[in-house]
Amino acid sequence: MNSQERVTKNQHMQHVEPSTDLARPSSDRRGQGNARGIRGTAEPPGRHTTRCSHPLRPRNGAGQLTLVRCGSRNAQYCPACAKLYSGDWAAIVRSGVFRPPARPATYTYFFLTLTAPSFGRVHSVPAGADATTACTCGQAHTVVDTHLRGVPLDPATYRYGDQVSWNRDLGVLWDRTRRRLRRLLGRTFAYALVRDPQERAALHVHCIIRVEGVLTVPAPTIARVAMRTTAQAFGRTVGWGGKADCHHIPSKEAALASQAGYLVKGLSHGAMPPYSGLGTAREQHIAKLGLAARHMLCSERCKGTGCKALAHRHFGAQKAVVTVSRNWSWTGLTRGGQRAARRAWAQSHGLGAEGVAA
Repeated sequence: MNSQERVTKNQHMQHVEPSTDLARPSSDRRGQGNARGIRGTAEPPGRHTTRCSHPLRPRNGAGQLTLVRCGSRNAQYCPACAKLYSGDWAAIVRSGVFRPPARPATYTYFFLTLTAPSFGRVHSVPAGADATTACTCGQAHTVVDTHLRGVPLDPATYRYGDQVSWNRDLGVLWDRTRRRLRRLLGRTFAYALVRDPQERAALHVHCIIRVEGVLTVPAPTIARVAMRTTAQAFGRTVGWGGKADCHHIPSKEAALASQAGYLVKGLSHGAMPPYSGLGTAREQHIAKLGLAARHMLCSERCKGTGCKALAHRHFGAQKAVVTVSRNWSWTGLTRGGQRAARRAWAQSHGLGAEGVAA
């Protein structure tokens, strides 16, 4: 294994699992993730929906060449690994939404959305084919103006540095927010949160909240407490934007399934989706964000422009896309557990520990 392969392998150690192209979790609706939820079928030649597009090829202790999944979250780079990633997290989210029979207690659910503050005015372009939106630029935009969606009205005054810094500090802000929500909602407070990029490439969060019992705290109060939370990061005060929404989710399977599906709908693009082929104006906006991210400090140990941390390539966004509380999954389902189940399945079907045919 050459030095480049070794560096690449080290960067993906957290994703190491056999590239068998066979071991895959079933889409178990309730996300139990047990042994019966593992299946494997070899695909006919010419089909690659389960095959890693860019497998690593390190050698094991016996000197044998092995195949290890690249672990990418980007569906455009590797559809198979991105599907495994989003499927694993979808199962984890469901495992904290659908209550097993052993837990007959009553639970209250909320869906919370928090946004980033403004860093300058941007064009407002509707998504509907027949919709029209009056923009602050003075024009009425339609879907024909998609190339302007999220683009600053005045790029010269837009605060690109503040936006990428806010993306970077989102984790610190959420940590402070969850502490305040726990004090408000009690010790049974549990959550599953997804960081999702807006059109302007600023992150916002969607969060399912679960609390045991019939909660008397109204949804608007939860939104207000969360939105008013601030935190200190890199010597500056970080806060949420002026728009927040929180609504109660009926404790019915259809409603819970719908909200869980909405929460994980965008996981196939990882921390940030690919911003290319969007038109000159949007690509220029993204290029300026990329430049600002390369020059920011991603941590106290950051070495500046030579730092290779992910935040410098993802407009300040850190590695984590999904976060769940320790008490979220009723079955204790984790990504590590699901990867271990896939490895065990591969070995039980005559595939070596590293995914090599035995």
